[in-house]
Amino acid sequence: MKTHSTAPYLKWFLFAAVMVGSFFVPMASQKAKAEGVARAGYTNGFNEQFTTGAVNWTIITGKWTYDSGFLRGNGVFNSYSNVYFNKSTYSNLDYNVRLKRRGCSNCENSVNVRWQGNRYVKFAYANTGYYKIEKCGSSGCVSVVGWTASGVINKGGFNVLRVVAVGNTYQYYINNRLVSTKSFTGYSSGSVGISMWTSVAAGNILDIDYAILKKK
Repeated sequence: MKTHSTAPYLKWFLFAAVMVGSFFVPMASQKAKAEGVARAGYTNGFNEQFTTGAVNWTIITGKWTYDSGFLRGNGVFNSYSNVYFNKSTYSNLDYNVRLKRRGCSNCENSVNVRWQGNRYVKFAYANTGYYKIEKCGSSGCVSVVGWTASGVINKGGFNVLRVVAVGNTYQYYINNRLVSTKSFTGYSSGSVGISMWTSVAAGNILDIDYAILKKK
């Protein structure tokens, strides 16, 4: 009875395994490297136009959806709805958000900077034509500038809120007009985000057209 040696087959199997391994290991390392570059790419800022989705934003509270080129907040009765940019944190920054509120003309709509848990700086406006600035912490928010009338607010339309924070100095803009400059300590770095308050039962939408941040 004849027998066949398995040695040639074993050699070919080992050779094939080595070749496959030499292909997939570099591919895996290239993927990890690419993901690392992508993550590192947000450290200097971002430009979110919401043309294909909003995966870089995480919901903290409320209901947020992506719809037709907008990150959309769907107001929850008697509650804040909050989202934040989840790719990086920032210290010195220039943060611009273009947004439009429908429903509840006296409800606040805000951009938030240096967000760490429940500590952040808030810049808000309402469609009644008022804005305010607050420092928020574990015991709530403290007024820096109370509700103040401004003729630069586009009531019922799109508005661009901008915060430039360098060190302890903050500049606040609405539609490219400087409305306030304030200095205070205690908020050095953190995430950036967007919030809305809803005090009526239905018909509340906050559309975010874009959010852009540049590291200062």
